[in-house]
Amino acid sequence: WLAERLRAAVRSFHAPPAGSGSSGASETQNVDYPSPSAMAEQLASLIHESVGERGGMVAVDAPSGAGKTTLTRLAADLYTGIAPGRRAVAIDLDEFFVAPARRHAIQKLVIGDPLTEEEAASVSDEERRRILPHQPYLGEEEFWQHDVIEDLVRRVSAFLEADDPAQPELSITVTVYDPDTGQAHPKTYTFQRGDLVIFAGKYASDEAWARHFALRMRLRADPARVRQQYESARQGLPPAGMDRLRRFYDLGLMPSWEAYDQRTLPLIDVVVDLDRGVFERLPGRI
Repeated sequence: WLAERLRAAVRSFHAPPAGSGSSGASETQNVDYPSPSAMAEQLASLIHESVGERGGMVAVDAPSGAGKTTLTRLAADLYTGIAPGRRAVAIDLDEFFVAPARRHAIQKLVIGDPLTEEEAASVSDEERRRILPHQPYLGEEEFWQHDVIEDLVRRVSAFLEADDPAQPELSITVTVYDPDTGQAHPKTYTFQRGDLVIFAGKYASDEAWARHFALRMRLRADPARVRQQYESARQGLPPAGMDRLRRFYDLGLMPSWEAYDQRTLPLIDVVVDLDRGVFERLPGRI
């Protein structure tokens, strides 16, 4: 089962975007990158080295399209093989987006497109004045429910650190948005003593909660490759939606990531180069 997941991940990582032929492949498609399975094995080993079998919390962040969700899920599976009897819970922070209407409204304000009535109701007059069309936007972090994420991180951290035999399990129910349908629904996460909990998200090492993690990792890759993978994963969108995302990628997604990357790098323990398969431990961190 795990081997098949790894093979599927390899295929998805190295498959060219829909509609691209071999003659039109970019340079990033011709490079022999380390396989996702090899990278996941190294991630799992590093996590085990850092938190051992006592469990703990790990943050993994990366720009949109780098493949953090796939890699962390594979690493979580592999960790349970390294630490028999232990559980690994991978939490995808993309489930904690704000309502789709608000995200779309901000995207359209940034790229200068008209808003629907529902979208217009989701942004304030102050935001309309602040967000200038066709100008770099550095506030994409607002697309996530920060208060919900921070509360979840704090509660899980307190539970794991307390080691109270009277409370062997913790269940937390939150409201998440389905990334495909945009519909809100409740989701319950259950944690046990000794769990490894990996929070994977573009802004997973935010200053508000970074101190709760035993290990903070940042994934990096060639920007052209990252963008290619980001667009390839969204080929099913209608043309208008794809056009909006492409324009917002340049004006919002990457400028926001670059600002966050620079601001929070002092909090990061390990930087992972996905192109070269290199794990760089930052001095004085772990």
